[in-house]
Amino acid sequence: MKIMKKKYFILLVLVASFSACTDKFEEFNTDVKNPAVVEGESLFTNAQFDMVYYLSSTNVSINIFKMMSQYWTECTYIDEANYDLTNRPIPANIVLGY
Repeated sequence: MKIMKKKYFILLVLVASFSACTDKFEEFNTDVKNPAVVEGESLFTNAQFDMVYYLSSTNVSINIFKMMSQYWTECTYIDEANYDLTNRPIPANIVLGY
């Protein structure tokens, strides 16, 4: 009985090792969600979208241009209205992928 189990185990190992081999190794190694080559049109479209988002956003941590041109003003945080940009690092607050 012990020899029979050993033969079945060896047969199982051989079948598993031969069925694990494949010729489609490159397909397993290719990341389809993150392409290596990106078209320029999609990058340009994304840059246009980001520019419109940053210029039209009402978030003070992202868009300070309306305060610098005095379209808006603030009562509490008046650093941007006074052109003092050293107290708050606003470029560090920009997060891509809203």
